[in-house]
Amino acid sequence: MYLMDVFHNYRWLVILMECLTVSVVKLAVDLSSHRHPPSNLAELMTMQTELLRQLVQGQQNQPRYQQHGGRDAQPAGYQEFFGTQPPLFSKADEPLDADAWLRTIDSKFALLAVPCADANKAHFAAQQLRGPARIWWDHYCAMQPAGHIISWEEFRNAFRSHHIADGLIEIK
Repeated sequence: MYLMDVFHNYRWLVILMECLTVSVVKLAVDLSSHRHPPSNLAELMTMQTELLRQLVQGQQNQPRYQQHGGRDAQPAGYQEFFGTQPPLFSKADEPLDADAWLRTIDSKFALLAVPCADANKAHFAAQQLRGPARIWWDHYCAMQPAGHIISWEEFRNAFRSHHIADGLIEIK
């Protein structure tokens, strides 16, 4: 969890630095467009406060997915996913353990500040497979046509059909 806190704080620091940079640039433009620069420190501070108010208002009006540095946020990568401390899976003594692992992995994706690309979810989850589960996954992938991209939905369905007996989830 410490890495996620550091990463989150770093992102906010970058956003703050970009806002301050924009503020300074706007202030310089405003100063150059005035016929006479502010006559005292109080007037300068008033102008800067107004610029910061406008920046905050602009930040609040942006869509959520663009609030990371004012540009489109990149999909979450493996490091962000790994920072959520996803559990490993080797084999399930009880079939419902396999379903619980899958639900936990789903919940880890939901924790990410920036959504993970659907095509990456299967890859990221597969990195948590060990032993017999990893062997099954490698064989499953080998049976797919060349260039086939396995979606998260396909991964979940294949995982459930291999590790959980048909009808067991419906019974529970």
